[in-house]
Amino acid sequence: MAGVCLAHGGFIRWHQFQGEALFEQVTHRASQDVEDPSLDQVRAAASHYEAINDRAWIDYPLAEERWAVMRAMEGALEAQAGRAQMALGAYSAALGAHPDPGGVHLSMGELLAGMDQFPRAIDHLRAAVHYHPTSAAAHYNLAVLVAHGGDTEEGIAHLTKAAKLDPDDAEIQNNLGFLLAGEGHVRQAEEHLQRAIELDSSFAIPYLNLGLLVWAQGRSDEARELLRRGLELAPGAVPMLEKAGYPLENLR
Repeated sequence: MAGVCLAHGGFIRWHQFQGEALFEQVTHRASQDVEDPSLDQVRAAASHYEAINDRAWIDYPLAEERWAVMRAMEGALEAQAGRAQMALGAYSAALGAHPDPGGVHLSMGELLAGMDQFPRAIDHLRAAVHYHPTSAAAHYNLAVLVAHGGDTEEGIAHLTKAAKLDPDDAEIQNNLGFLLAGEGHVRQAEEHLQRAIELDSSFAIPYLNLGLLVWAQGRSDEARELLRRGLELAPGAVPMLEKAGYPLENLR
């Protein structure tokens, strides 16, 4: 029996050593500004942890968690390569072993949103907010989808949280200003749209949004300057002004 126990001990030590070495290599590369780890490296690390997990009598609690992290990373690499279904499979496997390894709910939400699977995307983004309430990206992405679905109030609530968590993101400020304007909160909307322009003076959309907002308030000269600047940055935005009912002859 001693020989059997030694064989088992040698088995776990070998897979643990190999898994840990690959795990450290993969996660280090992912955290540095270098080339991404390869799918082969990630799958190899996962296979060592899976080998340990398959032996129920082995007490190594980190194995399942680290296997899930490797499957989550595999999903991210598949998504980067444009293989959405493969990515979803890897992400789902990771979630089967851990509540949210490596922020998988956020990644799945973004991927599903890009596939126009909005209800599923919203479910995962709600989970992302639950597990990571201080993630500006989770609040932002959830806000965009619920607002797109017609729930402007919840969209504003999540964008407000996102803006507090990441006050220097021009896109968050612009979208919050846009939603606030639509709800008639003119002063707050102006503040956020101005902030977006301050943060990124080459971002056309806040100029256009703010221009239309002040035009609706009767501030024609101010609107003209903002809209001219917005069109300089994004000449293709003319239909946006036409749809809003802005008289284009005012810009001549």
